[in-house]
Amino acid sequence: MNFADIVVIFSVTALVATAVLIIYKSRKTGKRSCGGDCSHCGGCGKEDKS
Repeated sequence: MNFADIVVIFSVTALVATAVLIIYKSRKTGKRSCGGDCSHCGGCGKEDKS
């Protein structure tokens, strides 16, 4: 392995770690996760349309 390979591997690892951290934080705060409770969801198609 040469220096360029090490730099590329480090960069890709940093990008993946950042993406995982962002997803983890957003799920922890409930911003982008479903939550599994369809009774309060407007996007699942089971909302009351009466």
